[in-house]
Amino acid sequence: MKNILISACLFMVLISCKKETENKLATQNNSVFITYNKIKPLDSFRLLKAIDGKNNYLFRSKIDTIPTFKVNIDTPQLININWISLFVAPNESYTIDEINHYESINKYSGPNSAGQKFLNSLKTKYKHSLAAQSIKDNTIEQAYRKVNTTFQIDYKRLDSLFLKNLVTTVFQQTVKQKLDFDLALTKAMVIHRSFMRTVKDTTNFKNEFNQNNIALFNKLYKEYPVNSSANQNHLNWYEYAKSYICTSNIINTKQGFKYNASDEFSNHAYFLNVAKQLLNNEMLEYFTACYLYENFINYHYSKSLVSEYENFKKEYPNSEYLPYLIKNTEVINEYPKRVKQPISTKVEFVKNSSSINTLEKLTKLTKGKNTYLVFWRDDFPESKRDFNALLKSRPFFKKHNIGIVYLSLNDLTNNENAHDIIRYYNLEGKHISASSELLNDIKSKTKKGGCPHYMIINKQGEIINDDAVWPRRSNYFEKELIEKLAL
Repeated sequence: MKNILISACLFMVLISCKKETENKLATQNNSVFITYNKIKPLDSFRLLKAIDGKNNYLFRSKIDTIPTFKVNIDTPQLININWISLFVAPNESYTIDEINHYESINKYSGPNSAGQKFLNSLKTKYKHSLAAQSIKDNTIEQAYRKVNTTFQIDYKRLDSLFLKNLVTTVFQQTVKQKLDFDLALTKAMVIHRSFMRTVKDTTNFKNEFNQNNIALFNKLYKEYPVNSSANQNHLNWYEYAKSYICTSNIINTKQGFKYNASDEFSNHAYFLNVAKQLLNNEMLEYFTACYLYENFINYHYSKSLVSEYENFKKEYPNSEYLPYLIKNTEVINEYPKRVKQPISTKVEFVKNSSSINTLEKLTKLTKGKNTYLVFWRDDFPESKRDFNALLKSRPFFKKHNIGIVYLSLNDLTNNENAHDIIRYYNLEGKHISASSELLNDIKSKTKKGGCPHYMIINKQGEIINDDAVWPRRSNYFEKELIEKLAL
């Protein structure tokens, strides 16, 4: 009888273990299915997904051009697709019918669809801009009030949706956590900007370093500690930590970090050394990986950056973030070699660019040849990503005899950084420095502008698409050129 009881108990334990294992597997296999109806191309569709339970802000996975893809997640959360916030939960399905040119989900179906419209229309979406406008000609406390007022609008709208049963409790709680941390981040940006203007203009803002303002800084980071793993799981933790490091350095040294022409920290070693003094080891590993990755994807080329990457490999040889960094270093290492080469004779800097001050004069310049018009800036990362794609599409342009005109939104005269980019990507074609008159005329006639931006012009000098697909969407943008130019 005793043996029977023991056998029965062991059998029950085995069943229990099997069920527990099955439950764990089920949890691990939880997925969200996202269907994208291909009104627009998908081959540059980037997803910021959870990695080992962390919402890693910068580490992106490129999704292949397929109608439906699966993302493994274990809890309801906000993910980012093309920098757009999307609420998803395990074992649910969502359909996105369109993402517009300005990165907002226009048509969407799935649970909490009313909530997705809310996420698209957040008043607090552009935190950098909100911080800049709030601190302008104001003290930190005055800026805080302006920021709080704007965030209260979004908080009230979210509560209203919940009270009308238009979103779930989980959606409300998740988005509220996002708003709470975004509010802290915006305040961090306000404080950083206030101290930055102090070191730039000590005459007008000499009182910024008073104890009250430093107390506001300490209070914010006590409430939302940078070294908290819970805060690290927010999508914007990296930006928050960077603001903390920059502001701490100003308070301690009475000077800010120096930047170069491409808005890159001029001394990576010094910046990361300051980070080491402020972050614990776990946070430092993640922050340093994010920092390197951010600089790599923004095409900040320098030997010192590669040196810091080599240091990271030595310090964290088993880091889970290394696979995301390795694939970018080859491109960075090629840069010094290419920029030493002379500019191609097929690169033409148009003389008297200032005389091309209307859209009509610009298109007249292209008559007789199908043309792809590129709006770019030397300090804009997206332009460099597209140049990388254009470099790969060079055979296509030659085959179909399509010319490229590069319209620079900053002056090319004595612009060493721009010339290095032209050398590196071998940007053959006409180059024009756009005057303010030309840009204003383009905006008035096409309602398009900014950067990056692309237009397709036929042989007759007629604009047949004033909002063409970005080159990084390589599969689609070549098809569009063939279709629009009837090649």
